[in-house]
Amino acid sequence: AQAALDAGRAEHAIRHAGRALGLVQADPQTERHLLLIRATAEIDMRQFPAASADARHALESALADDDATAEGEARRRLGTVAHMQGDLATSRRQLDAAVDIFRRAGDEKRLANALRARGFAEVFGGSIPAARTYLGEAMTLFERLGDERGQAWAGHNMAWAVFQGGDFT
Repeated sequence: AQAALDAGRAEHAIRHAGRALGLVQADPQTERHLLLIRATAEIDMRQFPAASADARHALESALADDDATAEGEARRRLGTVAHMQGDLATSRRQLDAAVDIFRRAGDEKRLANALRARGFAEVFGGSIPAARTYLGEAMTLFERLGDERGQAWAGHNMAWAVFQGGDFT
């Protein structure tokens, strides 16, 4: 499921994660991981109700097990879904929580992804200066981590932010 997601094959990731979840009762950590993979693929496929359900299930499990990493990842997905459905208030709340969790943990990779999602949430209907701040921090982290894919996504999102802000140069 993870390999399919990494290759951009969202339909396969959804199918593989679903099959894995249906085969046996997995330990809670593995189940959360599979739910988060599937939620990510569902977001990519614009299957927002399913993505929300999987992310909420992962969040409930993470809170029950005091798993801050899974909590942050679930909140990032819930914030992304809210953003894509036009609910900026919920998006900000969930994404801010994810940013705080990863910042406290010192998890730069996850923090960079949460910052990118938070910045992109501001691009349409939010604050362009805030978007640029979040995206700028994400770009710096991705560069420091040597994550070219992350840099590309953050750069793409920054291009939207500057375009929306009228900074064409």
